[in-house]
Amino acid sequence: MRFMGVSIGREPNPYRGIIVAVALAAALLIVVLSVRHIWAPSAQRPEAGAPPAVQEPEDAFPSQAKAPAEERQGPKPRPEPGAEKPARLPSYLTDPKILDETTYSATLDDYPFYHLLYQMKIADLDALATNAVPAPPPAEIEKLKRGAPVRFEGTVVALIPRTDLAIPEVDIEGATQYEIKTGDGNVYLVFAVHTMSGVDEGDDVKVLGRYLRLYQYASHEYAQEGQEDRELPTPVIIAREVDGSKYASDPSVLGEVSDETFGYEAKAFYYLANLVRGLSQEEMLSRVDETVTLEAIRKAPAAERGKFVALDGFVVRAQTVDDSPNIANMGRVYRTILRSTDGPPLWVFTLEDPRPLNMGDGARVSGVFFKRTYYHTREGYELSAYLIVARRLDRIEYKENPYLAMLTLVGGTVLMIALVIAVIVERRTSRKVARHVRELSARTRPPKINDIAKKVAARTREATEEHGEPGKKDDA
Repeated sequence: MRFMGVSIGREPNPYRGIIVAVALAAALLIVVLSVRHIWAPSAQRPEAGAPPAVQEPEDAFPSQAKAPAEERQGPKPRPEPGAEKPARLPSYLTDPKILDETTYSATLDDYPFYHLLYQMKIADLDALATNAVPAPPPAEIEKLKRGAPVRFEGTVVALIPRTDLAIPEVDIEGATQYEIKTGDGNVYLVFAVHTMSGVDEGDDVKVLGRYLRLYQYASHEYAQEGQEDRELPTPVIIAREVDGSKYASDPSVLGEVSDETFGYEAKAFYYLANLVRGLSQEEMLSRVDETVTLEAIRKAPAAERGKFVALDGFVVRAQTVDDSPNIANMGRVYRTILRSTDGPPLWVFTLEDPRPLNMGDGARVSGVFFKRTYYHTREGYELSAYLIVARRLDRIEYKENPYLAMLTLVGGTVLMIALVIAVIVERRTSRKVARHVRELSARTRPPKINDIAKKVAARTREATEEHGEPGKKDDA
């Protein structure tokens, strides 16, 4: 800025606005990229409109939905759940003579029932299978001895969890009631110690158990027709669990999977787990389809289901899951949540323990894509996750370290704030300098200087017109 020919302060840089705009844009770009690396966008449902977050689902593992339990029948004196266990088991659980007291009562809540339920929990199933005979039809089954081992195949017509039939002394939390109909139309009532995860109504199963007695029962078919009072003598079989293992090798179960639901279908999950169990890590790596990317899964999850994938992420959490009996006879599995860099989190179920990996470690999963599932966060947001079934996780050097991204985010944010503050301060300073110059000009300028200058200029013109310009001769 200049005043009366004197420079006051620095001359303004004509490119200053462009430089500030570029610096602000660069700082904003740093912040956006850092946020993208830390919180990759989640494939949310349209109505969710929420920032992605890693949140635990309610259930850690596929499980059967439980129906309302029936009320306890009969006054059998047993301790309630949580009560102190006796040092010695009651004789009705261990003494086989209790079966001689079997009666044709209207309830099943009696000592013989609980005796067989406990005995099936501890039974040697291989020995039991050796001695088992095909289950006779209801009209002939009374020829068998109480507690005789039997076997048969059929279709599950109804499935009801019965928590009222618990034995707290031996950690039996209840029984699962199955109504099973054989190919020749015979109906059996099976009570299993464990619910078989992956078995639903309409599935074909095998049963290995022990015969208790006949029980007056109205089948599910009659109940649907409004004939609840049509009770028929129905054989009661006590088993450890029903066998639905045929579905662990049936690829058609993948057709039952939906990508628009919460949770995950147990039957299809155990099919994939059984498939992975039969392959070595090297065999799975050789089957990886490089075209199956997170973007391809996001666009068409159903088209990529069952394909082998290799995806990277960093560990958010790992946990052990001890599942109930299931169609694939899987025992302990492990679930690890991986945060991917470009999409929803990965929920990875592995057969081998991933816990040598720590939170924040880079990991690569080479396994089978299962499905997209939805879940709720504590804040009520509805988000999605991709489920992968694999043998193990491999440690990798994660190229885009989340902590470095966080540091970059903080640095970019600070830079952007500093630039904004600098612009505000510079504008305020410019205003102050301009105001100071105006005030200084007003104080130092002589009074009426403009009028004096005008008078001098006027007299100069008059003298020039009267005498001519100095140094200029007439042409005469």
